[in-house]
Amino acid sequence: MKNKQNHDAKTTKWMSCPNVNTEFPGLAFICILEELCIVKRKDSLHDLIGTKGISYTILNKDGEKVFLATQETACEKFKLKIFNYYGNEVITVKKQYSFCQNKLFVWAPPDNFLGTVHQSKFAKRKLLVQNKSQKLIFTIDKQGLCKDELKLQEKSIGLINIFKNSSTIQLCFPIEMEIEQKTILLAACFLLDYIKL
Repeated sequence: MKNKQNHDAKTTKWMSCPNVNTEFPGLAFICILEELCIVKRKDSLHDLIGTKGISYTILNKDGEKVFLATQETACEKFKLKIFNYYGNEVITVKKQYSFCQNKLFVWAPPDNFLGTVHQSKFAKRKLLVQNKSQKLIFTIDKQGLCKDELKLQEKSIGLINIFKNSSTIQLCFPIEMEIEQKTILLAACFLLDYIKL
């Protein structure tokens, strides 16, 4: 990603909505992307949204805003809402309280269930990504202190880099990946940050 993430939020422009045919119009932005960057940073639109909690700005590799997100956390659970330029909620992510497992559920739009991400019971440094039919589609394997590898049938297809000093997460995936899968992987980044693998 180009070095634009330190720009003031008010001067960072929004990405233009691509002209693509998708059944998820609120997610059209990520159809043509192969990289997203999640930054803990408040934007002026967060105040208009009016949701309390941690504020995030989600950027493309050119430093343009794609989405805004807010996360409310309480008692080992959290709810994440992701909004577009118009202030519409396009993705909802929920982590319920669980004593023995970290698991989140993803909807996009908010009433359309897409899938889950959860920590493996047998390998705590691995996350399992499933679609709405509970079919395993990816694994996320910890490769080091700050790097996580996306795998499809044990073959590497992307990376998640967590830059702890700058509160930034970089997600890279194939541009041709299905939009539902990109959305679930975006949600997975927040679980990785939450559980601090």
